[in-house]
Amino acid sequence: QETDSEITNETDTTTELTVENQGKELIAQTNLSSSNLIKEFEREQLKKQLPEIYVGDTVKVGVVSFLTGPAAGPFGTPAKQGAEIVIDAINSGTMPAPYNTKGFAGATMNPIFSDESGGGTKQVGLFRDFVQKQNVDAMIGYISSGNCMAISPVADEVKMLTIFSTCGTERLYEEKLRSHVFRTQGNAVGDSLAAAKYFADDYNGQVEKQLLND
Repeated sequence: QETDSEITNETDTTTELTVENQGKELIAQTNLSSSNLIKEFEREQLKKQLPEIYVGDTVKVGVVSFLTGPAAGPFGTPAKQGAEIVIDAINSGTMPAPYNTKGFAGATMNPIFSDESGGGTKQVGLFRDFVQKQNVDAMIGYISSGNCMAISPVADEVKMLTIFSTCGTERLYEEKLRSHVFRTQGNAVGDSLAAAKYFADDYNGQVEKQLLND
């Protein structure tokens, strides 16, 4: 006489085999490989009606960089000029494929340039003005690590998408996770370690020998 546990185990095994067989039978019926299954899934998703998203005629973006002071020449002015070139290409649809459509979903990017000089307190005030009075859709730029550290908590507070173009400090994400702040490059510590490793690996003691000879 079978015990309750033996009956339960047999039932579980039968169920597992049934599910497994059904899966194998389904794949056999459709005669699809795993890659084809993925493609079939993608085709089915494309058939679905996606909701239309209207972003308006323009996307207003604050672009902050050093336009005055000693950092303007080597950093701020080239950054502004680069931003102007890219924004013109986005608006005219001349970016490299697959980004060669005009604007953002047809909306023209409207930049408002601002000077980063003056320190963190000033920049926080200007940031709030951009968000609360000028109603920008995003903020881009910032070179100074000090300004970035001052702006980051405010960006999360007001839930404003903020993309830092430089901001070399490693503290940006190590001290706290950010919800609305992104950075387009690595930090200064990572860059320095990479450079040190490059010299250590490629020159294999030649630098040390040279220093000793000097």
